[in-house]
Amino acid sequence: MSAAQRVCAIPELGSMIIELTASSVGSDPQATIYSCARVNHLWFWEAMRYLWSNINWQKLRALKSMPIERRQVYAGFVKALSLDGHPSSKYQTQILDGLLFPRVQSVNIRLWDHLTRFYLPPIQAPALRVLDLNVYKVEMTNGHILYDGSVEKRFAELCKEMFPNLQKVILRNGTQPSAISPAELQTFAANFGDIEIVFVPARF
Repeated sequence: MSAAQRVCAIPELGSMIIELTASSVGSDPQATIYSCARVNHLWFWEAMRYLWSNINWQKLRALKSMPIERRQVYAGFVKALSLDGHPSSKYQTQILDGLLFPRVQSVNIRLWDHLTRFYLPPIQAPALRVLDLNVYKVEMTNGHILYDGSVEKRFAELCKEMFPNLQKVILRNGTQPSAISPAELQTFAANFGDIEIVFVPARF
């Protein structure tokens, strides 16, 4: 092993270089980090730890053609996940099926329709603390998102069942200022018990 190879085999060095690259300004950090991944086996894992720490549903597609064992390797790097909450997003279900995300602390789900049809992708994230629900497009029959108490209760029960360590639910309203009344929000929060509910109203 050459002197350069011995230097590159130092774990702290690879981690430091990738962290500095990720915070650099005026360049393309991801492209540089992909180059770092080719240096050696150690740098590959350090690079993947950064590149896969925060992924969205578009990046999730990259896992579709991989066998489940390899998909699980990448899932182990993820800390934050952004998903599409539309039931027609079947590719998500196919990719997520059987995967465990042991390090995921927060999940953002873009919800496209009324709460009666809200869809939670099958995420196995036992360490999840924050669930961020972004109501992007809503078909409202009475001008409000929350109006069916039984549906809201089932939705809350499903959240608590899927994420036993859940501490906070953020409900973002991206439709119109009057889509959630204070009373409706209070009822919604009551279904979650001790879990903190944070409402972020729409801005126009």
